[in-house]
Amino acid sequence: MERVPWIGGAGHATAARLRRADPGAWSRAFTFGFVRHPLDRLVSAYLHYAQRPLPPNLDLEHPRAWALYIVKMHAAAVRSGYEALGFRQFLHRFDLAWFAMNTNHFRPQVDFLQDAGVTIVDFVGRYERLQLDWAQVCQAAVQPVLALPAINSGKRESSWATYYADDVRALDVARRVYAADFVAWGYE
Repeated sequence: MERVPWIGGAGHATAARLRRADPGAWSRAFTFGFVRHPLDRLVSAYLHYAQRPLPPNLDLEHPRAWALYIVKMHAAAVRSGYEALGFRQFLHRFDLAWFAMNTNHFRPQVDFLQDAGVTIVDFVGRYERLQLDWAQVCQAAVQPVLALPAINSGKRESSWATYYADDVRALDVARRVYAADFVAWGYE
């Protein structure tokens, strides 16, 4: 979406920050965001970091760099084993709340689309129906409906549910950290 010319590249900025930066433009614009099932998004975030190459001059003083380094080293340690097992071990061994506070990829989605617990964008689409909801965004913004290309698609062994494999402890950690996402977006 960021590569679509009429959107621009705000990246992973929060709606609250964008609204504060230019309240006039915010009030005139059609605003939107997309959410994903929190458990699916967590698997995706982990795999994104695990599969991403380490930059040559990684500044480990920066929390995001440290998070990337931790996930990469953990993933490398379990590479010879089953990928989903590595994900569950990650949830058992590391403080997911720290990752959620220090990196956008692990941050709860409510932080991006809400301000003080209130959704402040005009439309919230879902990853699970991406092309359909994207078409609604294009129509509401009075723009041509373009198919979204798959960019930054990670490689997965199987569905996100198998990464938890009925591991109650791993599920509990994820549910606790993303509790507000489950409530706000109505995910089971």
